[in-house]
Amino acid sequence: MKRRKFLIGAGSLAAGSAAAMGTGAYSYAEADRTVTVDTTGDNSAYLKLDGDGKYVTDNNGELTINLGGTSNNGNGGSAFNQDAATRVLGVVTITNQGPNSLTASVQGDGGNVQQVNDVANVDLSDGEGIYFAVRNPTMGSGGTANIDVAVVESPNDSNGNVGGGTLTIKAE
Repeated sequence: MKRRKFLIGAGSLAAGSAAAMGTGAYSYAEADRTVTVDTTGDNSAYLKLDGDGKYVTDNNGELTINLGGTSNNGNGGSAFNQDAATRVLGVVTITNQGPNSLTASVQGDGGNVQQVNDVANVDLSDGEGIYFAVRNPTMGSGGTANIDVAVVESPNDSNGNVGGGTLTIKAE
């Protein structure tokens, strides 16, 4: 056998064997890396939340929504009307201070706090509770959205207390 034919045959055999056996790739790897995440308050965060100052207060970085209560507002009123659906627009303003577009949503705790598509459509027949909706939920960088609320106190409730709960604001 000639040497040139032998070398070509041996090279072909090695290439065929490598193809049959795989390329040496792996299916699992684990490596430790350092990750740093910075957090900041609402004013300089990617998602800024501002209360309206009338129904929303900032308690150490956590917004609290108080939709009427026992304190007098200085003009004689202390709460929303009984047997009524009261709508308040823009209780919270969401500002997208990040580089990407976001869509905001709200989620109630499933009790008296519920999410709806539009508070303008909530009426007494929807049942007693607190209903929240995000108006203009899609925000480009620098854009804003507003959270609106409707408070429904049914004619069957004699104590004038609609209840409360937890509202979660999401932006994705």
